[in-house]
Amino acid sequence: MGFSELLNSIGGLGTFQKVQTALLLLPWALLSSQNLLQNFTAAEPDHRCRLPPPDNRSGSGDLTGPVGARDLLRASVPLDAQGRPDRCLRYPRPQWQLLLPNASAEGLVTEGCLQGWVYDRTVFLSTIVTEWDLVCGKESMKSIAQSVYMAGLQVGAVVFGTLSDRFGRKTIMTWSALQMSLTGVCAAFVPTYASYCALRFLSGMALTDVEWTPTQSHTLVNTVTAYYFTVGQLILPGAAYLIRDWRWLQFTLSVLFIVVFFYSRWVGGQILPYSRLLPRWESGGGEEGSSRFTYCVQNTVLSAWNVQFRRKHPLLVFGECRK
Repeated sequence: MGFSELLNSIGGLGTFQKVQTALLLLPWALLSSQNLLQNFTAAEPDHRCRLPPPDNRSGSGDLTGPVGARDLLRASVPLDAQGRPDRCLRYPRPQWQLLLPNASAEGLVTEGCLQGWVYDRTVFLSTIVTEWDLVCGKESMKSIAQSVYMAGLQVGAVVFGTLSDRFGRKTIMTWSALQMSLTGVCAAFVPTYASYCALRFLSGMALTDVEWTPTQSHTLVNTVTAYYFTVGQLILPGAAYLIRDWRWLQFTLSVLFIVVFFYSRWVGGQILPYSRLLPRWESGGGEEGSSRFTYCVQNTVLSAWNVQFRRKHPLLVFGECRK
């Protein structure tokens, strides 16, 4: 008998699966927020080179009078192909002759933004781009940070999947929620880009989920969780609109996992007392005719399938007890 048939025979979509699915909706919504978080925390606002102090206008020709901010910008920063101040270049010294009618910038020497950048903070007060100047040749570092996070997802699937077999799903889920909360909160206060990437990797490792439902219920369960994944995507822009500092946005969406940590411990001990049971792949390797017995415990069917081949312990599964 396969695992799905065994689930069906003891009640199908029972209390265990319903409670588990309901309680996974919050972390599922938070999961989508974490996956897309860098769309906001790593947003690149408009920017230009920080201007050097104005000099005495030597070589300025017939120009007289006080220097306005717009004039200083025009004399200090070349224009790009769209006629806007260049994002990554400036003149070593202000070129006041550019303020004259029909002046040309052809042949003038330029340099990089040696004194840093000025960022437009109309939309975002701060992002990791403005924090660590990930512009002008460093744009790829934004993608690297997200790739490191996604690598953590892949590593976590292998590591925590293996640990779930050994220590039980409830233990690993509880630890994952705690790790996600701690690493996400710490990432909000790190001083360096490297430490931020390291903590995002650990955050990615912690994002795991468990599904244990009979075959005919997969569509319903997956649809419900997919809706909440979308809910998380809808919540994220609203949160980013209200919290425009990347550190506080990172903190807010990470500290909520501590709620998952506490209720996963309570659920494991009170509502789902057998939550350390082994998952579906533990049913493999059995022989035809393996013995199985079923009995009711507190409105829950506890079924032991005695696997006689390459297994030291019987498989335990449970669902809603049918009257």
